[in-house]
Amino acid sequence: MPSYRALKVDLSAKFKDSVQKDNFLEFLKTSKTILSSWKENDFKNIIELTIREVLLDLIKNGADSTLLERVFQFSIDAALQDAAAGNVPVLVIGDMFESSTISECEKYFSFVESRVDTFKKDIFFKVCKNHLLRSCNDLLKRLSRSQNTVFCGRILMFLAHIFPLSERSGLNIISEFNLENTTAYSTNEDLFNDLASEKGDVTEEGEISTQNQSSFVVDKNLYQKFWSLQDYFRSPNTCYNKMQWRQFTSCTSDVLTVFGSFKSDDANSSKWKQAKLPSPNGSCVYFAKYLTSPKLLELELSDSHFRRYVLVQFLILFQYLSLPVKFKLESFVLTEEQQNWVKETTKSIYKLLEETPPNGETFANDVQKILQREEYWNAWKNEGCPDFKPLSDKAEVEKKLKKRPFEDIHTYPNKKLKP
Repeated sequence: MPSYRALKVDLSAKFKDSVQKDNFLEFLKTSKTILSSWKENDFKNIIELTIREVLLDLIKNGADSTLLERVFQFSIDAALQDAAAGNVPVLVIGDMFESSTISECEKYFSFVESRVDTFKKDIFFKVCKNHLLRSCNDLLKRLSRSQNTVFCGRILMFLAHIFPLSERSGLNIISEFNLENTTAYSTNEDLFNDLASEKGDVTEEGEISTQNQSSFVVDKNLYQKFWSLQDYFRSPNTCYNKMQWRQFTSCTSDVLTVFGSFKSDDANSSKWKQAKLPSPNGSCVYFAKYLTSPKLLELELSDSHFRRYVLVQFLILFQYLSLPVKFKLESFVLTEEQQNWVKETTKSIYKLLEETPPNGETFANDVQKILQREEYWNAWKNEGCPDFKPLSDKAEVEKKLKKRPFEDIHTYPNKKLKP
């Protein structure tokens, strides 16, 4: 029996030729002839090694993405033809990611995205799901959440499509918060002293003109109150502390007062567009993190998108504080006075959203419906995230609806949670 080393050169050449011709069946037929004297497990291992070695050789020699996608598809075909193990496609795409730059990985990731239905098949999902999750998480660790925002979102959306809704690895069962997501802002008093004087300065090339702007001046007190709210948004449980609750309500009242008295620009005529921020493809520019320069706060307060971001953050926080969450401490409960404040402030926020162009009322109604649906998700997680089972017939659906009517969600806080 010839050794693998003796067969390696011949098999690799045959595989490369098949990739060029886009004909996997030809390679499979040839490999079965060459490896006819090998055991089935050895045959599968040799096919896997051949595919992976040829892939790395193509990447090393700068092959175009079309050839690399064919190699990836051949690894899928090999698994479907029982010529390789079911996890080979994930090992192949993992090799691509590990041996390529981020920009190349973004291109190669489309190979996986376009084959979601394939990976949901039993032959792949059972043996690939852990490898897929690990590969995607390793890729996310390499990415910058501010520079590679879209790519990060694509990876997360792929995982959401590939895994069932009840997959526990993506449910944040114990309700942890990302406390590392801090928002840094300035404490340099000189910056605030210069703001008023700069309003009268001549605009330099590349700067936003100050003509027709309001006489509004951002002082240090408002600036720090505004950005300190981000600490409460990222760590809502701090609001249950009496001293921090007073600080939070004070900052919130001042900021909402400013929102109410400060005119909002229409999104189509936003002053941000006057800045002519560079965009590589000419589309709108989105930022994963807030820009916290004191010089920008006036523009941000008048920008419709920015106002919506902040106001919706308030609504999400208020919902968390008000709803029962299984892993909250028993002491994490709002008093009646605090609940009343939250209700009144929520009404004020929805009014501000309705007044924010464009289509303020529609946007506010949509946000309200989304948050109402979040109450169902919260109740589902409190119940331990049971698997979803499709209701097969109309009678069963009606039985479920009678057992748990829609109004139950509003009385849910009064029900005792199961341990």
